[in-house]
Amino acid sequence: DHERIEALFDEARRDWPEFDKWLDERWLARLTREDMKSCPEGSVGGIWYAQLVGAGMQVDIIPSFEPRSSFEYFFLRGVQIHDIMHILSGGGFDGIGEIMPAFLKYGNLFRHFDAELAGLLNVQNTLLTIPMFMRGPLHYPELFTRMWDLAHYAMKVGEQSDALFMPRYEEWLDLPLEEARRKFGVRGARTIDTSRESDFWDERVARFDPLPGEPQAVAAE
Repeated sequence: DHERIEALFDEARRDWPEFDKWLDERWLARLTREDMKSCPEGSVGGIWYAQLVGAGMQVDIIPSFEPRSSFEYFFLRGVQIHDIMHILSGGGFDGIGEIMPAFLKYGNLFRHFDAELAGLLNVQNTLLTIPMFMRGPLHYPELFTRMWDLAHYAMKVGEQSDALFMPRYEEWLDLPLEEARRKFGVRGARTIDTSRESDFWDERVARFDPLPGEPQAVAAE
């Protein structure tokens, strides 16, 4: 409901000068992968660059566009900083690691906005994330409690932290990770290796979700 979101943004602006200015400025990063090539190892930019090169990816998750509303700006800026939220929250760039930026967003938006606005701003996040937790006990019971542990951890980090959607992180990519967490008010975060769980997840997904044309050997399960 774009109109309702705009009205709630206007309400939030009245008592939050920094947010009011942020929405008016509509600052967007104009960053490429090569811009991070010189970032030191262990810095936010160095970690991000290594991930992008290793995965053969570029910075833009979706094509950039000129926002026509506060909501479109909020959405696009969230896309631009998604990988940075992975890094700051400590989540790996893998299937299970996606839990961390998702629940960081829940905790952070429900802290800094009223419940109605936080809920509306999390609609896409909910539709992308919660199905994992519906399928967890059905198809991946070995991972289910671990998934909730990571979700609880990330939500608490979001609740304890400053408004993480507003900083211009791209201007500070040379900062070492722990220093960046302090600068941007990310509290309670630590780096968590989720590669082992994600390898297991990928194996189970392959069993339950075969590629088109492949037999589904475990349909009875």
